[in-house]
Amino acid sequence: MTENEHIAKDPDPLAHLLSSRSFPELAAALRAGIDHIVQAWGAAVKQLLPISDKLTFEQLRNDLPNVLALIAHTLETADPQEAANLLQRAPSHGTSRYHEGYSQRELLAEYWLLRRTVVQELEAQLDRRLTTPEGLAMDLGIDMAVQQAVLAYTDHQQQQVRSATQTEAKFLSFLSHDLRNNLNTITLTLELLRGRLGQGNEFAEEAAEIDSLRDSITCTIAGMERMLQWERLRKRTAGGTAQLRRFDLHPVVADLVREHSIEAERKGLQLVNDVPRGHMIESDRELLCLILHNLITNAIKYSSKGTVRVASDADCAVSVSDEGPGIQEQQLKTIFQAFQRGESHGQSGVGLGLAIAAQAAKLLGGEIRVTSKVGVGSTFCVAVPQSAVGS
Repeated sequence: MTENEHIAKDPDPLAHLLSSRSFPELAAALRAGIDHIVQAWGAAVKQLLPISDKLTFEQLRNDLPNVLALIAHTLETADPQEAANLLQRAPSHGTSRYHEGYSQRELLAEYWLLRRTVVQELEAQLDRRLTTPEGLAMDLGIDMAVQQAVLAYTDHQQQQVRSATQTEAKFLSFLSHDLRNNLNTITLTLELLRGRLGQGNEFAEEAAEIDSLRDSITCTIAGMERMLQWERLRKRTAGGTAQLRRFDLHPVVADLVREHSIEAERKGLQLVNDVPRGHMIESDRELLCLILHNLITNAIKYSSKGTVRVASDADCAVSVSDEGPGIQEQQLKTIFQAFQRGESHGQSGVGLGLAIAAQAAKLLGGEIRVTSKVGVGSTFCVAVPQSAVGS
C-alpha cells in the first residue's frame, strides 16, 4: 500500500478537522466560482512562473475543477469519506507537475496562488469577508491538496533516484567485474615476470618496479571490492534483516586466516586464529565474514610488525587485534563513517572498510567497539546480543 493510499484509507487530522462542521454557504460559493478560479489561477501562474509558458494547462483544467468540487462537497456534507476522496484526487496535480519539469518550489508557489485566488473569488461571491471558521476550513481543504500533491511529487523523485541508483550500481558491478578480471590477469603476468627476474641484483630495479605495480593493482582491486561491498550492503540494509543461523565460529575464522595469510606473510606478520574449536555462535555467517574480512584487511594493512589476532571472549562475539601504530583518540569518533579516514600512515584507500564493518554489525543487532593505544595497537570488538553467543 502506498503512502497516499494509506492516508486515503485513514484520513489524517486535517481531514477530521475539515469534516467536523458543514459550511453550505461557503461550499455553494466555491462551486459557483470554480470556472473563474481556474481561469484566474491559470493567468496568475503563467505570469508569475516563467516555466509555465512551456507547459500545457490541459491537465490543470481537467484536475483542478474536480479537486475544488470535492472540497466544496466536503465543506457541505462534513463527511469524513469525502475528505478521504479529496486525498485520493489531489496527488494527480503533483504527478503532472513532476513530469512537466516543475520544481517543488514552483509547485508550492502554484498552491500559494491558488489559495489567494480562491479567497478572492469566495469573498466576491459572498460579497463579504470570510469568517475565521470559514477561512480555516478553506485553508484546511487546500492544505490537504498541497500535502498530497507534494507527497506524489516526492514519490516520483524518489522513484527516479532509486532507478538511477540501481542502473548505476549495475553498471559499476559489470565494469568492476571486467576490470577485476583483467587486473588479476595482469597481476599473474607480473608475478611470472618477477619470478623470471630472480633474486639477483642484475635486475633489482626492474623487480622493484614490478613489485610496485603489483601492489598498486592489488590496492585498486581492493578498492573496487570495497565499493561493491558497500553497494551490496546498502541494498541489504534497505531490503531486510539478518538471517541468523547457529554455526561453529572456529572454521569460519580459519578460512579467513588462510585467505589473508599470504598478505600477512608479505609484511612479516603473524595471523593467528585464537577462536576455540567448537565455539558456537548464532549469527548471519555472510555478514560476520564481511565484518571480519574488512577488520583483518585493515589490521594487516596498517601493521608493520607483530601479530594480528582473531579471538572471542565473553564480551565479544569475535575480535581482531593488531600491534600496529594505533589510532589517535580524536579520530576514534569518525573512523566508522563512510569515506572518512584517520591517519593513513602512507597507506592508500577509499575509507569504506570500517564503515562496511560497522553497518554490517548494525544489521546483526550489535556494534563494533574499538580500543586503541598509539604505538601499541588496536582491538576491534564485534559485540552482539549475549543470547547469540554460546559454547
